[in-house]
Amino acid sequence: MDLMTWLRAEWDRVLGFTLIALGAVLLVLGYLGVSDSPYVAEQLSYIVSGGLGGLFLLGAGATLLILADLHDEWRKLDRVEAMLSGEIPFPNRPHTNGVGPAPAAPAPAAAPDKPALASAAPALMVETTIADPDAGPGPRPGPTAAAIFRRERFTLGIGMLLAVAVLFGSWARASGVDEPKPAIAAVAVAVFGLVLVAMGAVGSTLTVKRHVQLRKGRLFAPWLAPEDGPVGAAPAAAGSLVVAPGLTRYHRAECPSVAGLAVRPLDRRSIPAELAPCRLCDADSAG
Repeated sequence: MDLMTWLRAEWDRVLGFTLIALGAVLLVLGYLGVSDSPYVAEQLSYIVSGGLGGLFLLGAGATLLILADLHDEWRKLDRVEAMLSGEIPFPNRPHTNGVGPAPAAPAPAAAPDKPALASAAPALMVETTIADPDAGPGPRPGPTAAAIFRRERFTLGIGMLLAVAVLFGSWARASGVDEPKPAIAAVAVAVFGLVLVAMGAVGSTLTVKRHVQLRKGRLFAPWLAPEDGPVGAAPAAAGSLVVAPGLTRYHRAECPSVAGLAVRPLDRRSIPAELAPCRLCDADSAG
């Protein structure tokens, strides 16, 4: 991959890191200007240009990096959805349980009237595809990544332009006076403007993240396996081991850590390796 192609693909990250570096430089210059000036009004002008300007660039760069990560996550969901719909082949990787690479078994030939995914994907994938008869080859439900990120980047760009205008006006106001009171008023205006822009940037980022989470829910909801039994239907016996959904530790049934949570019992002879014992109730010593 040549440099120009990489820059076109990673422009948001390049711009984000560049803004963060410039923000750090502005903060250092603002500190030096404030420390070298004996006049309060001049110090306030350095605070607006170097301090608030540097903080603005740091926040803008961090927002761009977060949006870049969310865009990458959306692209991964694109690839997952394409694999599940049969647009790209599903990799057939047999489990070896860590023993060593197993010889790849040749995939059976697909029937002419069936997609290739049905012969290579696991049974769960095939069942989910069949269970969704309304899904056709047309456009997928929900907004597209281009529309979402174009809108949020446009909103972020407008906010950045407004912030630059507010900072420049406040700096011109603070640097053009000799009295501290008008300079303090200019600093207050700059702070208020930056707070509004920061709230807008946070709202835009949360909107994109919400769209990503909603798409994850639509994409993976059919694959969520139901619980083995009615969760929390009956209280577990004292001394038995239980686990609550979403937790990474197993507990005694009477442990206060799971009080009020929906739990399911665990067989102490087949505890999943990814679960660790609770140290509060000393679950590993339950007999």
